Amino acid sequence: MLKPKMLENQQDFHCQNKHDSPIHLIVIDPNLDKKQRLLCSECMENFKSEDETMEFKKVIKIIEDIIEKKARSFENIYQLTVQQLQTCVKSVQELKTQFMELFDSLIRITEDWSQNLLEQVQKCNQYSFYDELKILIIKIKFNLRRQNHNLLKSVVLISHNKVKQIIKQNKINLSYILTKVISISSELINRLNKAWQHVMQQFLILQGQLWYQPKKLILKYGSLQMENQNQQKY
Repeated sequence: MLKPKMLENQQDFHCQNKHDSPIHLIVIDPNLDKKQRLLCSECMENFKSEDETMEFKKVIKIIEDIIEKKARSFENIYQLTVQQLQTCVKSVQELKTQFMELFDSLIRITEDWSQNLLEQVQKCNQYSFYDELKILIIKIKFNLRRQNHNLLKSVVLISHNKVKQIIKQNKINLSYILTKVISISSELINRLNKAWQHVMQQFLILQGQLWYQPKKLILKYGSLQMENQNQQKY
């Protein structure tokens, strides 16, 4: 994990009186302007206030400890969420593969169907002169009617079988895919809900720590400072 990095440059910090001296103390007063809270060594000579103060380096240390703790918490949340999302992506990719296989199967069935119909058409266009002449002479009306009936029956039978094949295969595939979609969607929603609940829980814990820790450290530091002042009086 990276070390906390301050956006500002410490050398650019100046007290409200703009003394050319490093900052030593921070006035713990929320009502002051951000620059009025900074005191250098020259400001400290004439500073009189009942407000608590804290060493500049101590404040930086407290802030960086808070930032590091927050960064660790968010890093854990990030890793957990990424793992959940990767699992979801894998499930969606599996579903995509199944859909592609179904589409390929439908394309093959329709291509075979077209090819069979073409073969039937080509077969109708081929004939033997002697055979057809014999049929024409002997049973012209009967055979012609029967031939047409057989041709129509053959085309209807092929079409019917192909339709049944498509309906049967699609029914199986679509039923399986629908079940898979419902299962993956439910799993995806549950995982995202759990990840979101974990994120919110960690955020509330972190928010409470960020509010309580600085106040506790400041009160502790103020108490120590008052004890030092009382000892110096005696």
